[in-house]
Amino acid sequence: MSLTNLDAAAVIAWINGVQKTEGVDFTVNRTTGIVTFTAAPASGTNTLVIQAEKTQAGFADRIKKCIYVELYGGGSNDTRLFIAGNEDYKNVYRYSGLTGNTAYDFKYFPENSFNRIGSDAKLITGFSKYYGKLIAFKEDQIFSISYSYTNGTSTFPVQSLNSKMGCNMPGSIQIIGDAPVFAHSQYGVYTIVSTLLENEKNVKTLSANIEGSTFRPGLLDETEEDLKNCSSVDADGKYWLCVGSKVWVWDYKLSPYPNGLTDDSLKWFPYDNINANCFLVIERELYYGDRSTGRLVKFIDNYNDLSQPINAYMVTKSFNFDLPDWEKTVPELWIVTRSGTNTTLEITYYDDYNVTSDPVTVKSASFSAASLNLANFSVAVYRFPITVKRKPKLKKIRNVQFKIANNELNRNLSIMSMVISFEPEQKVK
Repeated sequence: MSLTNLDAAAVIAWINGVQKTEGVDFTVNRTTGIVTFTAAPASGTNTLVIQAEKTQAGFADRIKKCIYVELYGGGSNDTRLFIAGNEDYKNVYRYSGLTGNTAYDFKYFPENSFNRIGSDAKLITGFSKYYGKLIAFKEDQIFSISYSYTNGTSTFPVQSLNSKMGCNMPGSIQIIGDAPVFAHSQYGVYTIVSTLLENEKNVKTLSANIEGSTFRPGLLDETEEDLKNCSSVDADGKYWLCVGSKVWVWDYKLSPYPNGLTDDSLKWFPYDNINANCFLVIERELYYGDRSTGRLVKFIDNYNDLSQPINAYMVTKSFNFDLPDWEKTVPELWIVTRSGTNTTLEITYYDDYNVTSDPVTVKSASFSAASLNLANFSVAVYRFPITVKRKPKLKKIRNVQFKIANNELNRNLSIMSMVISFEPEQKVK
């Protein structure tokens, strides 16, 4: 054998796929690495496979220091474990072998089962799957790995998928709608839409609505450290992306991509006070591990946040009612709300000249006895939505914007629709 001074672990051999036993079918000189068979193996290609062990300083760490993992094998079976993320070998990924071509052993990594992709200065940041290919992300590039089986030998050819875009937010990688979704701290959230190689159109952005702007900070305004240490999960038809203590949720059931939608029409919802180091879903219930306290936190149907009020609010766009050159009066506003409990809404009117607050209490017509301690009894009654009428008394305005908020303990915010009444008064002088 090419190895000498072998470990004491038993040497295993296969002849034409039939396992042979040391001490019965062959002997081993561990010092020289010579294996002597009692009967000569048949000649041919790949008829003889020998597995021996030899401990080499630092070799185990090449595997153990990898932090990203994915199953892949090509065809109908995921028979190999692909790993990467070892800071000592930034651009190297490794994959497990098949023990004697007969058993799947994810603890066995052949010495030569590895590959290098891209610059050795840039880290491989994770894997995903797409159309029978394994996608390997780097900080600055994307590669695709495929499977090939020729003359009894399995190989995994690599090709560059996109040399201009990468993923430096490893925790963002999920499969949403059968396609990989990932994020970059400079460019936002993306998805892969094609496996055409080196095609500038094979990735598309998803986060136009949340990336942020001069007057509206967003995802890309978070710190570089928090962005790169993000976490994510696919749960209940939603993609959750946590950066620091903020979470952006893309409801891909409500606004799937592409299905005729553009990236700036996707529905994202911002949350805060969710400092998730990781997420997990157990029996359709969503949990997260808090990175600051170490607690495991469960999302439940409740109206408080760890016994504190939930600061919920909705801000509308700015309305000029398609009459920018007219002064208007807004005499009435109707808000349709449906709350699980009684609630108080704080309505704020923004016009060209003033900011006006208008608090209103809404008594819910919903009732739930689901939490009563009755073993075989629960009831929930849902009434028609409640319409709240307000009189803003906004006069001679050109633009108006509304904010509806609730920040009280055990109260929720549920805005179903709004109707704004306006009357043109006169042309702007």
